[in-house]
Amino acid sequence: MLPPYLRTRAWGSTEAHTQTTAPEAEPGGANPTDGAPAASSNAVLPENQIIKTGTISVQVTAVDDSIAQATGQIHALGGLLASSDRNTTSAEDLASVTYRVPVDRFEDALAAMRRLGTKVLSEHTESTPVGGQIVDLQARIANLRASEKAIQAIMAKATPSAMF
Repeated sequence: MLPPYLRTRAWGSTEAHTQTTAPEAEPGGANPTDGAPAASSNAVLPENQIIKTGTISVQVTAVDDSIAQATGQIHALGGLLASSDRNTTSAEDLASVTYRVPVDRFEDALAAMRRLGTKVLSEHTESTPVGGQIVDLQARIANLRASEKAIQAIMAKATPSAMF
């Protein structure tokens, strides 16, 4: 029988920190973000936001104990267990667990997973910038809100007889 091993995946992403106060309105009463929270001075700029992903396979002595220990360590880092799969055969005992952790604790999570077992069998990490996507989505939302306001203004001016 092969020794058991645990494969874990860690995901981390940045979050923009925002204030809960509404931004100031532009002259004429228009508000560019329509009540969306204003970014605080310590906000992560969209172009600097990234998602980090990683996979690590670790040989362990006991799969169940290792999953419990790993989950406890991830929780301590502010993360959570996102999914898990287990496969036990007469030849091997395998588990695959996916965790989500804050991006600033990503390396700590990988280090914790490395310490779980007797041997690291494989490891892969990568970072993906998502700032452009965030800026694009923010622009789309702003355009949709402006369209909604324009349609509401047209509907407010419309009389019931003009609609038929």
